[in-house]
Amino acid sequence: MLWFTVASRRPFGVRSPGAQRPQLWLAPFYPERALAGQPATGPAVRLPFQLLTEGNHIAQWTEEIVVIQ
Repeated sequence: MLWFTVASRRPFGVRSPGAQRPQLWLAPFYPERALAGQPATGPAVRLPFQLLTEGNHIAQWTEEIVVIQ
């Protein structure tokens, strides 16, 4: 399983009735399912502790490169 993040303006919860600044969401990706022609992602979750009125985009990196064959 791999993880990926996306930015979305989708509303969530009761404090975000409409579109606002992009918020970060995290979702799993299953390469073996993709290779088998099956749906390859799981449900996305909004990363906690983001401010609704500010951009939350910061650099991310990994300590290891995973080779998918």
